[in-house]
Amino acid sequence: RIMLKKEKGIESQVIANPRSFTSKVKSNMEVKQFLAAGRFTYQKGFDLLIESFNLFSKQNQEWKLVIVGEGEEKDKIKKKICEYGLQDRVYIQPFTDNIKKYFLNSSVMLLSSRWEGMPMIVLESLEMGVPIISYDITAVEPLIDNKENGIIVEKYDIEKYSEEMLRIIENETLKYMSKKAIEKSKEFDIEKIVEKWIQIIK
Repeated sequence: RIMLKKEKGIESQVIANPRSFTSKVKSNMEVKQFLAAGRFTYQKGFDLLIESFNLFSKQNQEWKLVIVGEGEEKDKIKKKICEYGLQDRVYIQPFTDNIKKYFLNSSVMLLSSRWEGMPMIVLESLEMGVPIISYDITAVEPLIDNKENGIIVEKYDIEKYSEEMLRIIENETLKYMSKKAIEKSKEFDIEKIVEKWIQIIK
């Protein structure tokens, strides 16, 4: 919307996609695990993520990272994990149609993308009550309220990202942000999105 106004002088309205699923069961925020998911491509920034987790791991010995996905840069990321000796801290899992099971065993979602369209994984994370750390990309502006349901980091500051990883894992912070994530998810209920379309059509 901002880009259209700035570059084309066109006024527009953005309507988000609805959340892809709802879940009565949420993450209990007790598992010391970060989650990331997506294709292993340059866009997803998993190279940046491993750099940040490596810095994080020097300050915290408990939390682990699971990355779910496939893609052409998978071997490159595995090599980087081995170079940093993080094989016991970072686990790569294959693509799944049931990402919910990973959310149930995670307490923070890490979005390291250099750019995105509409990241459905963020909507899914909100629905599961899992707060997100993301770089400051346009796509997350309507989804993440900084320091409420997640944290937005200046792109692509790997040191700052690792600092926020350390900050967010404080117990009270996690509980607060989880509650806010669930509240935010309700904004993307299918009925609410349909109502926005109806208002435009009218």
